[in-house]
Amino acid sequence: NRLLIKAIKDDNDAYYNYIKENLSQLDGYKISFRKIAHEVADCFLNLLEVTDDQDEIYNGLTQWILDTQMLPESYRNAAHIVISFFVQNCEVFDEITE
Repeated sequence: NRLLIKAIKDDNDAYYNYIKENLSQLDGYKISFRKIAHEVADCFLNLLEVTDDQDEIYNGLTQWILDTQMLPESYRNAAHIVISFFVQNCEVFDEITE
């Protein structure tokens, strides 16, 4: 899926280090990066049981962030960027970053 790969690459080119830095700061608030990564991976695996369509999974992960954090629709782009970070980190779509 070339369009999704490009979107993820563009997100990570612009925001990867920013997201990494901010997530690493959560360790000081008793919220570990590892726990967040596992939750994203679990959500990915749950979605993968329903569909293998990467766009649907990516959008489902984005919606999951919005729902679990009770964020309005205006945060959708930010949620996309966070999911792109986890794709790059190989928590989801292992094959898409190769």
